[in-house]
Amino acid sequence: MAIMNPCNQTSGNSTLLSSPTSSVAGIVFLLLAALIGLPGNFFVIWSILWKMKPSHRSVTCILVLNLAMADGVVLLLTPFFIVFLIFKNWLFGVAICKGVYYLCCVNMFASIFIITLMSVDRCLAVNQPYFSQAIRKKNLVIKILSGIWLAAILLSIPAFLFRQVLKDPFLGHQICEPCHARPGLAIFHFTLETVVAFVIPFTIIVGCYSAILIRLRGVRRRQGARTEKLIVAIVVCFVGLWVPYHIVNMIQVASNMASGRAAE
Repeated sequence: MAIMNPCNQTSGNSTLLSSPTSSVAGIVFLLLAALIGLPGNFFVIWSILWKMKPSHRSVTCILVLNLAMADGVVLLLTPFFIVFLIFKNWLFGVAICKGVYYLCCVNMFASIFIITLMSVDRCLAVNQPYFSQAIRKKNLVIKILSGIWLAAILLSIPAFLFRQVLKDPFLGHQICEPCHARPGLAIFHFTLETVVAFVIPFTIIVGCYSAILIRLRGVRRRQGARTEKLIVAIVVCFVGLWVPYHIVNMIQVASNMASGRAAE
């Protein structure tokens, strides 16, 4: 049964549900992501945890393992979203609504923070090799990763608190979406996600890879060109994956700011 709360809602989900093309595209994208991503991530996890001796696990292996775990958890949750897109209705209740989106948010933050950490690690290795070698210790990396996971758990609390199962006012279906009693809460929630999970990490990633490119200008042209293409690909993939999500967040912020002014 849907929970009816005095939420400050937008019609974003209604637009998505009313478009068959968007639903089909979403289903295909999620299926491909799961079919391609899950085997790859599980192979990485299996290789590092079961095939590799603990003493042989390098700092890079530890970082890649944590990234694969974060991505793998998100991909394991895709069936919930596929069923939602097929039936255009949230069938799983409030507890799963909150739990699924909370886990997604935790692993989104963790994944982005780990990618950022890997960028900083690579930047130090290229620009400050001696300093990098001196601090690049397993114990330190494990402590940093523990801090990253703790930060992701705490930063994702709004996703758990604000998610509810609501009745869509346009289509009459049940949907699992953020439910904010006041525009100020919505602005805080969406701005927090965009700034902490995109603006700051993206700035660091671009800064790190820019420093790497500047440093590698003196290497052989062929090697430098390959590295430049790889760096551009990493940045483009990061932007392509997360810009649409955070554009929606900013639209939500603008909408709630307008609602707040109208209420005054």
